[in-house]
Amino acid sequence: MKSGIYFDELNKIRVIDPKLADQSTKLKDECKNFIEKLDNFQTLTDKFIKIMDSLASEVENEKLCAIGRRNMVQSMTKQNELEKNQLQALLMEKSLELERLRIEHHSMQKTMSEQQDVLDRLTYYS
Repeated sequence: MKSGIYFDELNKIRVIDPKLADQSTKLKDECKNFIEKLDNFQTLTDKFIKIMDSLASEVENEKLCAIGRRNMVQSMTKQNELEKNQLQALLMEKSLELERLRIEHHSMQKTMSEQQDVLDRLTYYS
């Protein structure tokens, strides 16, 4: 032991103390297990990140679709309002024309009545 030479339980010559060699081997095995677990963790996190990126992409696409639909609805609402205003203007125009035609009809009936009276008087006196 003083010279740095050791014998293990199989009586093989060792340069390192067998206890230290065992601890070193255990540490090596634990490190190997830790690295394997770390690699597994890295693989899992990579898969998780890919899934999250995919979901983020899908969410972004749905968000853009929703914005497009919202803009379409707003556009349709404005278009409907514009059509409504046009129809109200047309209705007002037709109402004014109807009123003008009623007045004209009333005037023509009055003229016709007057002419009929003149005809009746002319035929009565003839």
